[in-house]
This record gives sequence, C-alpha cells and structure tokens, in this order.
Amino acid sequence: RRTGADNRRNFSGKHKAHGLLFLALTDEKGNLIWISSARPGRSSEITTARHDKLTAHLRETGLGALADLG
Repeated sequence: RRTGADNRRNFSGKHKAHGLLFLALTDEKGNLIWISSARPGRSSEITTARHDKLTAHLRETGLGALADLG
C-alpha cells in the first residue's frame, strides 16, 4: 500500500522502510548525553550531524566522538 506523497520523505532507501532519524550521543557507559530532533528518514546521518553543527559543539566542549561507517 502506498503511503502518499506526504510520507515519502520519511522513507529510508537504505532500510526500505518508513521512519525517522535521530542521532544520539552517549558516554562510555551508555548514558545519554544528547539526542537530535527527529529528521526525515531519508536524511543521512552526516547531513543531520552537519545540520545540528554537531562537530562544532564537540570541539567547543573539548569532546571527541566515535562513529560507525553507516
């Protein structure tokens, strides 16, 4: 069943499903430090990180990050 034009921006081609994208930062113990606002599922993680200026915020606070390759 097609979901209509309004929901197409939430379709992830990578996962072949509709959904939303969130980025989350945790400490080494898994405690949540920060979570992004919801973005359309078709957004990439790097685009979301750039939109939220995530690397600039990490540099300002002297923190680093580890990320997966997608």
